[in-house]
Amino acid sequence: MVGFLLYAMMLAPAGAVVGCLLVHRQRLAEGLNLVASIIVFVAAVPLTMLSAHGPYLYWDNYVVVDMPGAW
Repeated sequence: MVGFLLYAMMLAPAGAVVGCLLVHRQRLAEGLNLVASIIVFVAAVPLTMLSAHGPYLYWDNYVVVDMPGAW
């Protein structure tokens, strides 16, 4: 579950960047940015509660998710 949340937090902004580069309308680019921000927020809220069960190590110990890092 924590891994899925981390992927969502990384892929949503990346998808928004690609979408904004492909779309040449300002309102649609703003909407993509807003959707990506909402996805990151929705993924970050449960991550703070899940990280209380101990540190999680991902991607060859490059990413450490613990309580202070989640906050």
